[in-house]
Amino acid sequence: MMSTAGYPASPAGHDESGGGAAPPPQEVATAAATSIRDESAVCAAMLRLLGPDRELCDFTFVVGEEAERLPAVKAVVAVRSPPLRSMLYDQSFRMAQQELAMPHWSPRAFRYLLEFMHAGVANVDAETVLELMQLADFLQVDELKIHCKEFLTEHLSPATVSTLLAEAIRFNDASLRARCTDFFLANARLGPLTSRAFCTFPEWLVCELLSDSALNADEWEVYEAVKAWIAARQKACRAEPERTSGGGGRERSPKHSKAPAPSVAVAGERQRDAPKAEKTTDGDTKSERDEDLVLESDSDDGDEPEVAGDAMTTEGSGRPGAALTDMSPTTSSQADSAFAAGHGPLECVRLGQMSVDQLQAMRIDGLIPESRMLDAVLRKLDGAEPTEGRRRTVFLDFRFDTASKGDGVQLSDDGHSASFSKDNCVLGETMVPDVGQAYWEVMVSSGTNAYIGIARRERIDTQRNMGSGGGIAFRGIGGNEKWKECSHFEYGRRLARGDRVGVLVDLPARSISFYLNGEPLGLAFDDLDPAKQYWPCVSNNTGEMCLVQSRRLPA
Repeated sequence: MMSTAGYPASPAGHDESGGGAAPPPQEVATAAATSIRDESAVCAAMLRLLGPDRELCDFTFVVGEEAERLPAVKAVVAVRSPPLRSMLYDQSFRMAQQELAMPHWSPRAFRYLLEFMHAGVANVDAETVLELMQLADFLQVDELKIHCKEFLTEHLSPATVSTLLAEAIRFNDASLRARCTDFFLANARLGPLTSRAFCTFPEWLVCELLSDSALNADEWEVYEAVKAWIAARQKACRAEPERTSGGGGRERSPKHSKAPAPSVAVAGERQRDAPKAEKTTDGDTKSERDEDLVLESDSDDGDEPEVAGDAMTTEGSGRPGAALTDMSPTTSSQADSAFAAGHGPLECVRLGQMSVDQLQAMRIDGLIPESRMLDAVLRKLDGAEPTEGRRRTVFLDFRFDTASKGDGVQLSDDGHSASFSKDNCVLGETMVPDVGQAYWEVMVSSGTNAYIGIARRERIDTQRNMGSGGGIAFRGIGGNEKWKECSHFEYGRRLARGDRVGVLVDLPARSISFYLNGEPLGLAFDDLDPAKQYWPCVSNNTGEMCLVQSRRLPA
């Protein structure tokens, strides 16, 4: 950038040319000031330090069990992370080599962290973003942690929701916890109940989830989940002496642990301090002291326990200091003692919903007291009304799917609104659950040919409307009809722009019904196939539709 300025005028009356009047004074130009910013250039230059120009770095992190060497600029990472500042500039560390070992994190996640620290950008993916958020939390890189949380919230999946739920509780994030809980309940049988993360949940959280009637799972799936949770807890307790005794080789830490080995060691010390189970004269294990300890920690001031820092490790044991109740399936007296305090995930299993064959299999496992099993069997034999099942009616929370829409459909950034320039369809991201009833609402803001309902992904043609494209829907603008795979019948009444259309699907009952502004339009179809998968779907022509987020349920 160039700037110019005039020279000062000659003194008054002085003629530098040698005669005549002095020339008029020249105006002095004011130099313009501006700020030149080229953040992309800075970003590219900093990223080169981690790549082609890595020889300019002055520090190395040795990461993971593979001991991969990742270069860094010491001052940069110290500025971005208070814990690293302490570690790198501590007097005792200066006596060592210019390296720092981080064996408990994967090189891939740590590389993303260094990219963000140096250049403020990182290309994360669904496989590593959770570990990256935990790493950012551990090293107090708060900006990165916020970005990771936003990514995970927008891309919740059955494979990640259990781990993210525990993180939400650990971070005391109420909104993230509520979203994760709703997603867990609605998609429980699609993976969350069988995930390794679920098996590391503390007991109070397991009970909270499994006692909810909105849980999308049958009772046998709930029982199997509890059984796996108990087995994981027992395995963790058996492994605890080996982890803390110092023998048996180098300790291994799971990749998704929150902190390196020191935090695991602390948890181990707390477990060792827990009261040990006493032995009776006949050799049976008594669990009363352990149960009292669990109850005591649950009832302190009425507060909900917090998830421990190592709650999500594969070897985690839930709340530090709470010894696991011995519930090994050997004798009924042990099962009876587990229920003596009226506490435990097994009480969340609704035996009245089980078949006789399932009750027999549970009896063989020996986890539930004989008296409770006998009562359930007798009630079935007497023809007594079964206990209430789960998932009566729940609000289905979903977004429109950017990968499953017609060419004439544009979606909002949050995925809750769809604009149609052509007579096309768009599907929802979340599958309709096959247990209990699911309900959602769509507002029709404008348009000339509005359909609302469900469809099978393998059947629907998103380049057409739901009527001719093979959906199952209520058509309220352009007619008042119900459509099922290209056939239609008169149904309901016409809707006006701005009306809410509710959809109630009960796959076990094979039925779908519709509501208009909360008022029922009646049963539309009762021949759905529970063995098939259905997804929310809407279509319109030159109009707009949006998902209603009020979470209201039909009366």
